[in-house]
Amino acid sequence: MATLPPPAEKSAGRRRYAKSHPKVSFMHKDQIAQIVLTEKNPLTDNTEAAYNH
Repeated sequence: MATLPPPAEKSAGRRRYAKSHPKVSFMHKDQIAQIVLTEKNPLTDNTEAAYNH
């Protein structure tokens, strides 16, 4: 069975991916939550709205 990389290593990999793709941004969950809670019209993804009862 394959072992998972430690969280810091996964985070570093995600940052590298974001830096190498101009339209991708790396954000922590707390940063995303702050945007959703404070922005007047935050971006939303309603593709799974039917499953959120």
